[in-house]
Amino acid sequence: TFEFNEAVKKGLTKEGVYLLTVIDGLSDGRLWKAAYRTLKKSFAHVEFVSSSELAWDRPNQRHVFVLYASDRPLDENSILEQAARRLPG
Repeated sequence: TFEFNEAVKKGLTKEGVYLLTVIDGLSDGRLWKAAYRTLKKSFAHVEFVSSSELAWDRPNQRHVFVLYASDRPLDENSILEQAARRLPG
């Protein structure tokens, strides 16, 4: 809800990030779409993230998605660089 998102935002620092995990279908996903719209009311930057190519190949099946919400933009390059440093191989 908007109220919950506002409470989360209040607890974050200026650089803070809120990640919301959603299990839903890509094409008919009412849950992720509603969550996205609600997050946009509280955060300047909201991004839809999927780690699975299956979501795009099978849009009518349920998949795990992450919604990124923050007042700073998502920096994908930084995330990939940090993961490469921290994960073996």
